[in-house]
Amino acid sequence: MNNIGLKIKELRIINKLTQPELAEKIGVAKSMISQWESMKNEPKASYIYNLATTLKVSTDYLLGLENENGMIVMQNELTEDENYLIDVVRQLNQKDKNTLYELADLMLKAKNMKK
Repeated sequence: MNNIGLKIKELRIINKLTQPELAEKIGVAKSMISQWESMKNEPKASYIYNLATTLKVSTDYLLGLENENGMIVMQNELTEDENYLIDVVRQLNQKDKNTLYELADLMLKAKNMKK
């Protein structure tokens, strides 16, 4: 199971809702919210939209398919460092990206000259 239960609990608290209040808003028993938050069970697809709407997030965020910034979370084989660099590059304007690419090229050339 993914961590949807933890997200539900965190978002419920952020939205200042009790379990019974959230349950009422999405039309389930309070015990269902408790089961979801304790990760004993996961919400059915029919409740995901209502949860996301009530908790003011996208369904993709709730399902762990995007992060809090709306960036798509992809399962890949990149290292943490590689993912970090991708995130950094995405935040740069084109001029700064070009400078970064030039620097990277210089570093590679210097490395290859040492061989």
